[in-house]
Amino acid sequence: EARLEAINSRIAEFITGNGGEVLSTRNWGHRRLSFPIRKQTSGTYVLSRLRLSAHAVEELQRLFRLNEDVLRFLVVRAEEVPAPAQ
Repeated sequence: EARLEAINSRIAEFITGNGGEVLSTRNWGHRRLSFPIRKQTSGTYVLSRLRLSAHAVEELQRLFRLNEDVLRFLVVRAEEVPAPAQ
């Protein structure tokens, strides 16, 4: 939990430092992976919606690749970010 909070806060600091904003962050919890990744069979899923420039997205992806705690990530561009479902 502490490592997850540290990663999320580091990412939020990066986003706000590059002129973006975090719209929402949802922790989906600890789940079983569909296939082993680096000998790991489970992981914590987090969904974040954010507004960020294209150049900063490239840097964010670089940050994810360098972080050993992040097994996989996916960045998807949405034309209009809908409000998070409650």
